[in-house]
Amino acid sequence: MAATPFRFQPDLGTIFDGDVRYVMMRTDVLMNTARALGAVEAFVAALDESAYANARTSFESYVERGMMTRHDCLPRTASLAGQLGWGQWTIAPDESEVQVRDSPFASGFGASDIPVCGPISGVLRALLFVLFGEQARVRDVACAAQGAECCRFVLAR
Repeated sequence: MAATPFRFQPDLGTIFDGDVRYVMMRTDVLMNTARALGAVEAFVAALDESAYANARTSFESYVERGMMTRHDCLPRTASLAGQLGWGQWTIAPDESEVQVRDSPFASGFGASDIPVCGPISGVLRALLFVLFGEQARVRDVACAAQGAECCRFVLAR
C-alpha cells in the first residue's frame, strides 16, 4: 500500500480511516494498563479479541472498497503495519508465519513471562478470516517481551 487510507487532520486534532477514528498513544501507557489492573493475561487476551473484531471490520471494508484483495491482504497489511508503528512485519514465503521486529506491544510492556502481542494476533486472525471466510489459529510462538529476538506468529487454517 503506497499510502495509508488515513486522513491526518492536525488542525482538528483527528486521524480517521473512513469514519473510524484513530489515536496516537505511547505504547507503555497502553501496555502498562495490564500491570495496573493486575491481570496481564486477561488484558492481552482482551486486546487480541478487540483487535480481531475491529480489524475484521476494517479488512472487510478495505476489500469491499477495492483497497486490497484477498490475494494481497497479507503483504499490504504488513506494509501498513510498519507505517502505523506496529513494527516491521516479515511474511514467510509460504505465508505460514509472520515475524515482527520492534513490536510496540512488547517494547511498551517490557520483560514478561507470557507473550504480550495480543493485538497483532487479533489482527492476523481477522485477516485470515477475511482471506478464507473461516476461523483460523494464530499462535504467538516467540515474543520479544520474553527475550526472543523478534515476535513470531504461526498462521494455521
